[in-house]
Amino acid sequence: VQAPAPAPGLIGLAMLPSIAGLAVLLLPATMRVAQFLALAVALALHLVWDARSAGLPGWYFRLRLVLTAGAVSALLAQAALQG
Repeated sequence: VQAPAPAPGLIGLAMLPSIAGLAVLLLPATMRVAQFLALAVALALHLVWDARSAGLPGWYFRLRLVLTAGAVSALLAQAALQG
C-alpha cells in the first residue's frame, strides 16, 4: 500500500478483514463461540498476510505478532469460557 497508486484489488483485499469481522459480529447471539473462533482465525490469517507482505518496516511484524497473539489468546479464552 506504500506505492503511490495502489492497485484497486489491493485496496479491496485491505478492506476484506473489516467486512469479514462485521459479518461475523452480525451472527446471532446464540453463536458466540463461533464468533470468537472466527475472529481469532481472521486475525491469524491477517497476521500471515502481513508476514508475507513486502515493504513493511522490520519492526512491524514483531509488533504485529505480539499484538495478534494477545488478541487471539483472549478470543480463544473467551470462546472456551462461553462453550
